[in-house]
Amino acid sequence: MKNNMWKKFLAVMLAGTVLLGMTACGGDSGAEDAAGAEEAGNTESAQGEESQEKAGKVAIVYTVTGKGDLSFNDSAYKGAKRAVEELGVELVEVEPTSLSDTEQAFEEMSAEGDYDLLIGLTYEPLDAICAVAPNYPDQKYALIDTDAGQDNVESYIARENESAFLAGCFAALMQQETGALLNDGKKAIGIVPAMDADVPNRHVAGYTCGAKFVDPEVEVMVDYVGSFSDTAAAQAIAETMYNNGADIIYQVAAGAGLGVFKTAEDDQFMAIGLDDNQNYLNPDIIGMSTLKMVDEFVFTAIEDAVKNNFKGGQAMSMGLKEGGVSYTFDESNVEVPQDVKDALEEIKEMIINGDIEVPDKVADIDGFSASYAKK
Repeated sequence: MKNNMWKKFLAVMLAGTVLLGMTACGGDSGAEDAAGAEEAGNTESAQGEESQEKAGKVAIVYTVTGKGDLSFNDSAYKGAKRAVEELGVELVEVEPTSLSDTEQAFEEMSAEGDYDLLIGLTYEPLDAICAVAPNYPDQKYALIDTDAGQDNVESYIARENESAFLAGCFAALMQQETGALLNDGKKAIGIVPAMDADVPNRHVAGYTCGAKFVDPEVEVMVDYVGSFSDTAAAQAIAETMYNNGADIIYQVAAGAGLGVFKTAEDDQFMAIGLDDNQNYLNPDIIGMSTLKMVDEFVFTAIEDAVKNNFKGGQAMSMGLKEGGVSYTFDESNVEVPQDVKDALEEIKEMIINGDIEVPDKVADIDGFSASYAKK
């Protein structure tokens, strides 16, 4: 970005975030004296009580995309695995192939009655949990990414629109700062969401508004895959966007989004990763990844359940301020100018401080863009 353009931008900113691992604590009193035996016995009892408190049985029901998406499901598994290792819980994993499988899994496990917590991911199991949870009021559930509105469900909702806003700022800034307009100088970027649904659309709203905040003239192309697993469809969409002038494309399609990376590699344009650090998948073409701390949400939900701190009926809203979302350049080989990094950190602080309110609905994009264009 030329100095005068950069100063203008800063002025805009200144005007306007499976195994039951119960530890077997044993002690051999042997020929210890009475005091020593009593001390050993007390220690043994305390450790045994601690292990019993930590142990539990939990199940996680993945989305129909399943593990191996290198994104949301794998991040959720990371949190569950941590709970196995640190809390000593037994983990049962369910990989449904359809939404009917999802509902059946929740129904059957709820009926068994021996789970401390049943975990669902994204909005896919919402109907299933809402149908099953009222029938099993003593069963604890956790839902990641959606609010079930049930007294026995602890919900975590990430404000992905905030991290997506930074991704949009990054894309527009990279075009300005590096002159990386690869397609006939057209100011265009893209986003490829999986579905036309609340969570992907939070990304669409944030990404579009972030780009427009930096450059009101940039065109943001949006096209939905219609699936979380159809990599070929995502690849074709990205190809079309690139052919129409987009030179930076944000994948918001979980496993299907790997198709975006394939097109980016073939055509040599920049991509942005989703939910976890995906930069390592192709460091030369993935410039940054937005982060959603799904692993932390899952671990915290399990910890709450097994340590009697369950927050049923509550929905935790997790954004930049709470550390629920973020972004990273780690493990990317794409050269990002320091001016761009500094700008993103300033914008991040503006969001955390409330100076920028990022829309979370597509319908609010035009109003946001217009309000900041006037400043």
